[in-house]
Amino acid sequence: MSYFECNLPDVSPAYIHPTMSAAFTETLQRVKRRMAKLNDALEMTGMDGAVFAKLAKVLFDNFYTKFEDCGAEELAVWVQSCDDGSPVQHRLEWPNATVVVDCAFLTTEEWEMIRHLGIGGSDDASILGTSVYKNAQETYHDKVWSPMLMPADESQAVFDRGHFMEDNVVEAFLKLTDFKRIPETRMFRSKKYPHALADIDAIIQAPDGRLFVFEAKTTVAENHAAWEDDKIPCSYTPQMRHYPAVLADDRIQGTYIGCIFTVDLIAGGIYIGSSFSDEQFVARFLDRNIQTEGQQLQHIEEWWNAYVERGIEPPPSSIPSNDIAVIRQFHSGPANPDKPVLDLTPEASQYWKIIEEYVKVADDKSAQQKVVKSLEDRQKQIQKVFMKRMLDVTEARIDLPSGDEYYEIKWTPRKGTTVDMEKLKIAFPEAYQRCVETNPESSRVFSIKKKVKKAAKKKKS
Repeated sequence: MSYFECNLPDVSPAYIHPTMSAAFTETLQRVKRRMAKLNDALEMTGMDGAVFAKLAKVLFDNFYTKFEDCGAEELAVWVQSCDDGSPVQHRLEWPNATVVVDCAFLTTEEWEMIRHLGIGGSDDASILGTSVYKNAQETYHDKVWSPMLMPADESQAVFDRGHFMEDNVVEAFLKLTDFKRIPETRMFRSKKYPHALADIDAIIQAPDGRLFVFEAKTTVAENHAAWEDDKIPCSYTPQMRHYPAVLADDRIQGTYIGCIFTVDLIAGGIYIGSSFSDEQFVARFLDRNIQTEGQQLQHIEEWWNAYVERGIEPPPSSIPSNDIAVIRQFHSGPANPDKPVLDLTPEASQYWKIIEEYVKVADDKSAQQKVVKSLEDRQKQIQKVFMKRMLDVTEARIDLPSGDEYYEIKWTPRKGTTVDMEKLKIAFPEAYQRCVETNPESSRVFSIKKKVKKAAKKKKS
């Protein structure tokens, strides 16, 4: 078995959209050539695989063009010249899973392409219907690589933040524990359920030698409540079960998940960076349940065969906003104001009931919003009483007569990041031009209103 094991297909799978298949095939072949070159260079050096991989990655990350252009012999010479004899920690082997490819030697674009080959841990919740971020339809279009008719929203920026912050989350966990990190950069495939992939953030080892998967997450501070009282957000539980299930190894005792709460700087939908503190970190643990893991992987395998392999879009979810996003991104495309009014009168019989319901819901919503506004105003009136008393103090308390309980009163500051777009435009015009984009159709407003037809003008006799 070669150190840089690669089990990628030779050509694009049949389910990939025809407009994307050529690019996919080209990527697969390029990556396979790269892995073959790494293996040839390693053999020429006779070096330890872990040492060779660590040094070769320095060249790949910092001098990508040179890495791609050089041959195996030149790569071998370069790596040998960089070896100073420093010890390197070795990875573990996972005999019950198939290696897909070593992601340490993939570009971000290549990694995103290869994810089309199966279901990763972050996809499970959408298929199981427990994700608050995306639905099964979105996952389907992602896997078959449907061309987007409309650009996505800031979800790409959130995705970029996750990659940027991943190591910070792992390091925050290691600082708080005596665990150590075991090197692992490969993507794996389940041998029993071949469309279940695992690209693991980290393998960690406890002081007593037990092994765990670690999943790194980031989110904005406003989402802290989802993690309170030792909770794990429902969208993440399937992901935490997915990775041990793919490895199918009894050495893995369970999954830890850690989350850092950030303040993000995003301009024009492009992620620029985050501010954070290690103090704003939580960690949770999920023990293994072999039966649940197996049922989950079986479900996603059946879902893949029913929809992706057959080219059938799954039914809509129970999250209307996500369903609407699918309609806009993969079906409708940009609005065309020049098109004539669509007359639905011939089909009116199928719409009367839902139109009446829509109008009633709109009226009810308006009435409830007035009630909520009134309650919010009353809350603020009460808040003022304590704010005048607290001033620059951030926390107060009032003990209850029982002595066993008290009211905690907090007026907590939150960090905020703002961007002065005019100043950015004047002081850094090149950065402004590169990072700030105007989206001519960031959203579309839907409404149903009853209107009176205009009377036809009478002709003068």
